[in-house]
Amino acid sequence: MKKTSQQNIKVPNYENLIDLSDEIHLILDFETGIVKANSIFINSLGYKENELEKIGFRELVSEKKQFDKVWSTLTKISCKKLLEVGLKTKKRSVKYYYWRLLSDVTAKFVYVVGNEITDSSLLEHSKLSKALEFLGVELSQKGPEESVSVMQDIQRILSEKVDKFKLISENVSDLVCLHEPIHAKYLYCSPSVTEVTGYQPEDLIGKSPYDFFHPDVIKQLQEDHARSQHGDEPAGPPPKMEFLFRSKDRGYRWIESHSRPIFDDEGNVILILSTSRDITDKKEAEQEKEKFFNYYRILGNNIPNGAIFLIDTDYRFIIAEGEEFEKLERSEDYYVGKTIFEVYAKNRLEYLQPYFEKVIEKGESVEFEYPFKGQHYVFRGAAGKDAKGNIIAGIFLTQNITQTKLFEQQLQETIYQLDFQKSALDVAGLVSETNELGIITYVNKKFCDTSKYKEAQLLSKHFSILNSEYHNKEYFDELWKTISSGNVWHGELQNKAKDGSYFWTDTWIIPFKDVNGEIVKHVFIQLDITQRKQFQESLKIKNYELDSFAYHASHDLRAPLSSILGLTHIILMEEDLNTIKDMVRMIEQSVHKQDIFIKSILAYSQNENLEVVNMPINFKGLINSAKQELKYLENWKKVRIESDIIERASFYSDTLRISIILKNLIGNAIKYADPGKSDKYLSIEITTNKDGVRMIFTDNGIGIKDEFKERIFEMFYRGNEISDGSGLGLYIVNETIGKLNGNIDIESEVGKGTTITIYLPSIKKA
Repeated sequence: MKKTSQQNIKVPNYENLIDLSDEIHLILDFETGIVKANSIFINSLGYKENELEKIGFRELVSEKKQFDKVWSTLTKISCKKLLEVGLKTKKRSVKYYYWRLLSDVTAKFVYVVGNEITDSSLLEHSKLSKALEFLGVELSQKGPEESVSVMQDIQRILSEKVDKFKLISENVSDLVCLHEPIHAKYLYCSPSVTEVTGYQPEDLIGKSPYDFFHPDVIKQLQEDHARSQHGDEPAGPPPKMEFLFRSKDRGYRWIESHSRPIFDDEGNVILILSTSRDITDKKEAEQEKEKFFNYYRILGNNIPNGAIFLIDTDYRFIIAEGEEFEKLERSEDYYVGKTIFEVYAKNRLEYLQPYFEKVIEKGESVEFEYPFKGQHYVFRGAAGKDAKGNIIAGIFLTQNITQTKLFEQQLQETIYQLDFQKSALDVAGLVSETNELGIITYVNKKFCDTSKYKEAQLLSKHFSILNSEYHNKEYFDELWKTISSGNVWHGELQNKAKDGSYFWTDTWIIPFKDVNGEIVKHVFIQLDITQRKQFQESLKIKNYELDSFAYHASHDLRAPLSSILGLTHIILMEEDLNTIKDMVRMIEQSVHKQDIFIKSILAYSQNENLEVVNMPINFKGLINSAKQELKYLENWKKVRIESDIIERASFYSDTLRISIILKNLIGNAIKYADPGKSDKYLSIEITTNKDGVRMIFTDNGIGIKDEFKERIFEMFYRGNEISDGSGLGLYIVNETIGKLNGNIDIESEVGKGTTITIYLPSIKKA
C-alpha cells in the first residue's frame, strides 16, 4: 500500500471531486476573478488553464448587459436559481450554459456548477451539486485558502462515513461504486446500477468486474486496477477508460469509467472509488458520425475538378478531400485540424466567413462563386445534422466552375440524348422491367398496345403471362440460365396477347445488378417482328412455289412443244391429206393447251405484281368476254352456262382480277363437266350491294373427292385423276381473292357437282 502525508492530499483531493464530474465547476472571487475552473469548463471554451485565469469572468460574458444581470443574480439570490449565460470561446463563437449557484450571500467566493446547453436533458439541476449538499460541506462559508481542510473533511467522510457517501451516489445519475483494493470486488453500488447495467446492486456486491467485462478489455482493466491498487494518481484529471460490460438483458454495453484510490489518514489505499456511465449510444453515434464523414471523404475524391470540406461548429476543418487540391497547390494537411481563421487570409476570410456562419450557425444552404488564382470556383454549403436535428458540421463543396459548366452542358446533352433515345425506343419498341424473380414492375405504352393488356393487368404478374407455349422448356431454361448468370440474352420469342392472338418479338433481356453484384431487375427491350416473321413464312411459301413453278413451267411448256415437234415430223412424211388434217388438229389442241398455260402464268404474274386498279365492274361484259375466250375448249358446246346478275349498288374493284376469277371458274366448270350427264350446266349468281358482291358458281360436274379438298388451292395441284389442266386455276383464283381482301368457300360432292361462293368487298362505295 502507498503511504502519503497529510500535505500530499490537499489539491489532488479537491481536483478529484470536480474532475470526476462531467459537469462544469467554476469558483469566482467577488472581483469576478477566476479562482478555479475544472478541465471540462476550460476545454469547452478552448482556452488553456493559465489563459483563462488571466482573462476573468467579466471578459468571458458575451454581452455587458447580460454580465450585469448575471453577476447581480449570483451575488444576491439563493442557490436554487438556474441562470442561462452566454460565454465567448477562444474562437470568437458564443456558447451557452446553465449555471446553478452552490454558495449563498454570506460566501467569501462564488461557486457555480453548470452544463453547456447542447440538449434539452441538460436543463436538469446539477446532481453533483446536490450530492455535495448532502455531504454537508459548506464551501460557501469558506474562502479559497480554507479549501484544503474542507477537502480533507470530504476525504475522511468518504473513508469513514459510508452512509453519507451513499447519499452522494444516490443523487448522481452515473454509476458510483466502491471496491475493495485487492480483487476489486464490489462493496457498494449506487441505485443507478439498474439503469446502467440492468442488475440490482445486490447482484454485483461481492463479485469482481472481471466477471462482467469483455475478454478483450480484461488486460486494460487489470492495468487500471493495478494503478488504483497501488495508489498511483495522475497529476491531472483521472483518465477515462472505455470497457465492454456484459449487461443483464442488453448484451455487452460500452461503459466509460474513472477510478480513484481512497486513502486512510496514513496514506494507505483502503477503497477504490469508480464512477461509470453507459456510452453505448455515444459510441454508436460516433460510428455513425464516422460513416457520415467517410461518405463525404469518398464523395470528395470522386468529384471531378472538386473538393469537399467538412467544418465543425468550432469552424475547424474536419475533412478536406478532392482532386482539386493539386490545382490549388495545397494538400489536405493544409486544412485538417486548423480553423478557418488560421487557413484563410484576411480578405478571403471577410468574403467567406458570412457564408460559413449561415451554414454552421443558422443551418442555411448557400451557393456562391468566387475567383481564386485566375480560376473561377463555385462554392456550395449545407448543414450536416444529427438524428435530433442538431448541426454537427458544415458541408462545403467547391468546384472549378469552368469544368463544372462544361460538365453540366455535357450532362444536359446526355440527358437530352437519353430522353430522345427513350422516346424513340418507346415509340419503336416494347420496354418492360421485372424483378429478379420475373415479376413485372414496369411496362411502356407500346407493350400494352401490342399485348392487348392494360398496364394494371400486367404489373405484379409473372412475365410468363405472355407464354404462347410455342417454345419448349429447354428454350426457356437456357434463357433463365443466361440472365441468372448476369449475361444479356438475345433471341426471338413468340408471345400470346390477351385476345389469344400471337405476336413475335426480337428480344434483349438485360440483367441489372446492385452495388453488391446481386441481380435486382431485368430490363426487356423487344421489337415487334410479327410482320417480319409473317413475311419470312410467306417467303418460304413463295420460294417453294417458285421451285414448283420452275419445274412445272418447264414441263408444261416443253410438253406441247414436244408434241407439236413430233406431229410436224409425221406430217412431213405423211401423204394422206385426211391424216395430215388430223395431225394439224392435234397440233392446234397442243397450241391451245400451251396458250392456256401461258395465260395462267400471265394471270399469276399480273395478280402478284400489278397494283389494284379501282373502277366500276361490268359483270355481264366480263362473263361474255370469258365465254368468248373459252370457246376452243373441248366441252364448250356441251355445257349450258346461265347467269343471273342483281345489282343493288355499283360495285368497285379491279377489272383485271375479277376477269381472272371468272375465266378460271368458268373454264374449270367446262373442263370438269360430268361426261355421264346429258344436261351439263353452270349457274352464275351475282348480287351486289353497297358493301360488296357475292358470286355463287354452281355446276353439276364430276365433283372433288374429300381427300383432295384441303390441297385444291396449292400451286400445280390437280384434284382429279383425269385432269389435264396446269394445276394453277384455283391457286390463282385464291391468290387473286386474297389481293382483293375477299374470301372463298367451296362445297363439292363427287358425282353431284360443286358450289363455289365468293365474297368481295367494294373498294369504293357508291
